Amino acid sequence: MLAPPGLRSRSAQGKPPEHHVSPTSSSSSRRLGRSLIFVGCLAIAFWLGTHDLDGQSLWPDEAGTWNIATMPVSAISQDVLSDQIHVPAYYLLLH
Repeated sequence: MLAPPGLRSRSAQGKPPEHHVSPTSSSSSRRLGRSLIFVGCLAIAFWLGTHDLDGQSLWPDEAGTWNIATMPVSAISQDVLSDQIHVPAYYLLLH
């Protein structure tokens, strides 16, 4: 007695049945993998852009301005006037 065609383990030529993976399942798994990589990159970029936002930092020009602005008033006028680049009013306003 022959089994119905869907239940036969070998085809009529004696070859085992071929199992095909549908192209949509491999492309969807690739798409999922790419999406996960993209989301991971976005998460890393977000973290790098937002971590330690409350930390205080001074660039060299800001540090120089801070240094002069925290001097006593007499030292500001002497230091700035001897430099002859900036007027002392800016540093006096920051003081």
